Amino acid sequence: MKTIIQWTQGMLKPWVMALYVIVAMLTYVYFDQPIAIYFHDLHVEDRIPLMRAINFLGEGSLYVVGFFVAAVFFRWVKKNPMWEARSWIMWINVTSIMLVCGVLKMCLGRARPVLLFSEHQFGFYGFHLQHAYWSCPSGHTCVMMALLLGGVLFWPRYVYLFILMALSFVFTRVMVTAHYLSDVLVSMYGALLFGSAVIQVTQKSPLFKRLRVSL
Repeated sequence: MKTIIQWTQGMLKPWVMALYVIVAMLTYVYFDQPIAIYFHDLHVEDRIPLMRAINFLGEGSLYVVGFFVAAVFFRWVKKNPMWEARSWIMWINVTSIMLVCGVLKMCLGRARPVLLFSEHQFGFYGFHLQHAYWSCPSGHTCVMMALLLGGVLFWPRYVYLFILMALSFVFTRVMVTAHYLSDVLVSMYGALLFGSAVIQVTQKSPLFKRLRVSL
């Protein structure tokens, strides 16, 4: 938990936030389109079929169902308060991040790279229900950040391995032109901050006081 709190405190420093905003804006203006066109011309998914399987691992529904089933299993089948608590905290974190991400997607209406290639559309178009306008924030990236936080919370000694795995995954979303680079950068920052807050609040809830376990 100490690592997560340190991350949050560091990310909330004004100069860190300002620097990140500047980087995201510069990426949006100067790098999003060239990078998307570059990877589009490479046809990464066609050349590396494994990319489809890798990206499937970012489907939030897998973890919403999986962590819920795990929590119920460790509650009623093979009782284990520690793993029940871990399952619940991950379920709450992933579910809440997915809900917020979904609302933001619809409200922002960020055109996906596919619209750049087919309709020459780039930018934000306001409220939209069409999937093609749900590029920011990146749902897969948000889910990976939630998993990263869980890994760091439960096994802090492997923090650098978890970071490497998460970053490797989220940037495949840029390689397969599902999102722009700035979408991924913004999603990472927002999901880490929001997820950290959710974890800290959840740990103080009656559920974890009742379980009386150390995560």
